[in-house]
Amino acid sequence: MSMFSYGTRSRHARCNPRSVTTSARTGSRYSSRSRNASITMTTSRYIGSNFRVTLTSWSLQYHGRMTEPTGLRERKKQRTRRALIETAYRLFAQKGYDRTTTAEIAAAAEVSNATFFNHFATKEDLVLTEDGEHILRTGLEVIAERHSGDTALDVLRRAMLRMLAEAEAGLRDPAGELETIRLDLITSVPALRATMLQRAFDAQQQLTAALRQTHTDELDDIDAAALVGGVTGAVLAAGQAALRTGQPLGTAMRRAIDIATGQPK
Repeated sequence: MSMFSYGTRSRHARCNPRSVTTSARTGSRYSSRSRNASITMTTSRYIGSNFRVTLTSWSLQYHGRMTEPTGLRERKKQRTRRALIETAYRLFAQKGYDRTTTAEIAAAAEVSNATFFNHFATKEDLVLTEDGEHILRTGLEVIAERHSGDTALDVLRRAMLRMLAEAEAGLRDPAGELETIRLDLITSVPALRATMLQRAFDAQQQLTAALRQTHTDELDDIDAAALVGGVTGAVLAAGQAALRTGQPLGTAMRRAIDIATGQPK
């Protein structure tokens, strides 16, 4: 979740059957029996109208921090990647996330299964942001650059704020409806939620080890684990609350960092 795994858009419209499936552009309203049904119908609506334009734009924005490709080979790779992403979302809309296989995505995109795995390690990687490693590396670099007189809490706060800023910098279309759908998938599909939490836990362990190494005079293993766990746990919890209530995600996470590090409100 959050800067560890899914980005940080400000989610002004909560994704529920009424707000997601009612479209001002189409004037249509659908009734929905479930959260997943609302996702499917909204995405299907895009498929029926301007889905290709919108989704192509989204795939460039949310799937990797790549510069404009200059070589023919790179352009071909990005076209294949975009086709896989577009195809996957079309199939998710038609069949549901859980019932769609990677083989079906590859076949519908007219590529081999091996080609799919050249671009994505798992189906989950189509939905979860791929900037997690970059964002984590930023946090680790901040910790390694400990300034004279900094406490462990000072450094951790600075690292978390820089990670959040990196996550927001990678999100170029905060008003995109497809990002709303993506966040709903992450919070409603158990496999995606589990992967998100595992990535967050892995990142937490690496941050703990880095902080322990740079502050041996201040922290032992328990101190470092408790400090990092407290701050990252606060960020994750605030992010989940923001998604449930439709509040801006980045703002909620900054509030959580402030609260967890003892900053005045």
